[in-house]
Amino acid sequence: MALLIVAALVWVGVHVGIAGMRLRDAVVAKIGEGRFRGLFSLVSILALGRSATTPLWYAPIGGWP
Repeated sequence: MALLIVAALVWVGVHVGIAGMRLRDAVVAKIGEGRFRGLFSLVSILALGRSATTPLWYAPIGGWP
């Protein structure tokens, strides 16, 4: 559970702290828009992908894809 909290804080920090501030403009000016988006996506995926999950609900058998 602690890892999930840390991952969520990193995710929020990246989105609010970088994407919502002037820092984004400075980073984009240095590395370019495409590379920024790729790096931003990678950090976001790694932040949430490293956390453990606990299933809270299961789809009924007829609802499986």
